[in-house]
Amino acid sequence: EDYITAYTKELLDTAISQKEIKDIDTQAFALLLGGIGRDFAKDSNIKKLISSPEESANSITEIILNGIKLDKDND
Repeated sequence: EDYITAYTKELLDTAISQKEIKDIDTQAFALLLGGIGRDFAKDSNIKKLISSPEESANSITEIILNGIKLDKDND
């Protein structure tokens, strides 16, 4: 779990330095993104999902990442 969070933070830091995403708290986002799949995979949550835990986690992650992308037209 710590490895996933650290790797995610590294990817986010790189994306910021390459001006691909907004300047965010990468540690907070890494913790959030790393925990999404784990939370959806809990037995108590699987029954509540319309899609599989993986599909649900990917969908939410995509929405979050789209929200922090920098608009290339405004650079």
